[in-house]
Amino acid sequence: MDAGMAEAPERSQLAYSEANPLAAALVSRLAAERSIRALIIKGLSLEHHGLRPGYVSADIDVFVEPDRLDDLLAAIIDTGWQLRPTTTGDRLMTHHSVTVLNASWPNDIDVHSMFPGMLAGPEASFEVLWGRREQVVLAGLPCWIPDRASAMVIWALHSLRGSVRQQRHAGELKQLVSDALPRLSDRERSELTERIVELGADAPLREVPEFAALIGDRRGLQADGEWEAWRGKLAQTHEASPWLQVLRDARPIEWPWLVAMSVWPSAHDLAVLDPSMVDTPIGRVQARLRRVGRLLRRFAGRP
Repeated sequence: MDAGMAEAPERSQLAYSEANPLAAALVSRLAAERSIRALIIKGLSLEHHGLRPGYVSADIDVFVEPDRLDDLLAAIIDTGWQLRPTTTGDRLMTHHSVTVLNASWPNDIDVHSMFPGMLAGPEASFEVLWGRREQVVLAGLPCWIPDRASAMVIWALHSLRGSVRQQRHAGELKQLVSDALPRLSDRERSELTERIVELGADAPLREVPEFAALIGDRRGLQADGEWEAWRGKLAQTHEASPWLQVLRDARPIEWPWLVAMSVWPSAHDLAVLDPSMVDTPIGRVQARLRRVGRLLRRFAGRP
């Protein structure tokens, strides 16, 4: 090194606990500047309400008013974030959020325009959540989050949908019903029940006995197709592969192509599915064989 020149500092990576509030503040500022209504949901809102202490997410979740999804995504991408690479399967399957990534950040941003299990429908559900929002300060900037009752409904639906595939979600659902629910006051229980009904989450949450007892015979709004969409989401979590749901929804003439794509994906899809793949003819064959092996073990019920 030349005399008088300082050594460049090593590049450091933000911790999730640092990056999440910063990313939430960034998205909230971008939304506010464009008059886009957006709520920070799940991890950071649960932390604020004291519902899931000690857990730090690897991403932040944003619920945006449905007809402004593209506007908010464009604003985020303009700051250097990129859409997560997708596969043919991703494009065929119904997703409730869009993920953006940035190589300089450790976390992802998931932007939702709807939330599975809110059977009132995307627009009506967002209006309910927005009407019950609270303001918090994250990384020095004001951000909107759902109120405590709404945050609990989101937590319950998310944990219920993921509890089959991931033990963590099953544990969170157990924590919610065995710890959080019993500590609610009568007023808080009434507010939670009201929010469940307003969001149309009563039918999905009746599958949990503790919520069924809370809801009683109350019935919420169900928009056309929302119950079927929710059952489809649950079916995907119970199946060895979400491709089975795609096959059920497809015409028989499409089945051979879909089976081939699920078992033996294209080189582009393979690179997304298996980032460790060596991009050579032999490397691609090895990656495909690893994928076939994983599928066979999943169908056999083995890890």
